[in-house]
Amino acid sequence: MIKHQPRVHVIVLTWNRVEAVIRCLLSLNALDYSNYEVVVIDNHSEDGTVERLRSIFPRLDIIANERNLGYTGGNNVGIRHALNKGAEYIVMLNNDTLVHPDFISEMVKVAESDRSIAVVGSKNIMCVRPRIIWAAWGEITYGSTLTRIHGKHSLDSSEYNQIRDVDQVIGCGYMWRREALLDIGLLDTNFFGYHEDVDWCFRARKAGWRVVYVGSAIVYHQGGLSCSPGFTHCIPVMYFLGRNGVLFVRKHSNLMNLLRLTFNSMLGSIQRYRANRRNGGSGGELQFWQGFWDGLRNRNRQKEFRNESVNTK
Repeated sequence: MIKHQPRVHVIVLTWNRVEAVIRCLLSLNALDYSNYEVVVIDNHSEDGTVERLRSIFPRLDIIANERNLGYTGGNNVGIRHALNKGAEYIVMLNNDTLVHPDFISEMVKVAESDRSIAVVGSKNIMCVRPRIIWAAWGEITYGSTLTRIHGKHSLDSSEYNQIRDVDQVIGCGYMWRREALLDIGLLDTNFFGYHEDVDWCFRARKAGWRVVYVGSAIVYHQGGLSCSPGFTHCIPVMYFLGRNGVLFVRKHSNLMNLLRLTFNSMLGSIQRYRANRRNGGSGGELQFWQGFWDGLRNRNRQKEFRNESVNTK
């Protein structure tokens, strides 16, 4: 345990996933870190999320948005709220995660070791297979989906227990320093959802801040709830992966890397299509290329994905 416990605010964004967010909040009770507050941001859910949470957690801080602001806009509401309340660090936690008891204390310990660290990220372990990594950290490669995710579906090992500077920490359970947010700014709402973590980490590193992966900080991640066909409301993941990869290159890079991304995206799309054909799935490649084309045309169709228009039924 660290002797001084800076004030940490935990943001949990949710949208029509009431059972998942309840499990996430209950897991926070096991934390060995005491100086923290939790705020849930509800992105205009229609499954009774706010009412259920208020009945189970009557003292819980809940902000109910009047419309779906997307992953970026919804979390920005929570970030502003935490900054206004004097948070020294802000944790952004996905609603489909469970936390290890020392999740916050391990991240704070590393962040407190160097004031130039803007953000620290955790190791994501699969909920149902706790020896398998869901994701560790990201590297910008301009590959088929912009980044290479290290550790994905790998057996956990000492390689992933290290502390190291990285291009990107995974946006399912990470912690910002207050001063870095005030310097770099909030999440870019043009991304709506997906690759917003890549963008923020890139901006931080460009401004001279460190982005650090902490392998001893662990969240257990279910993954896929935002796009699961079992739910009425669903985020078009492949669309945003296609569009936001282009958006990132247009914002931060050059024509050569745009061509690299385009070529690698075509190869990746062919590989995914073949794999999905073998497995009997559809794969969403048409959705990916609709997003990619919108990115090239600088078309922003976020309003189509704000509320009930994103519906799988």
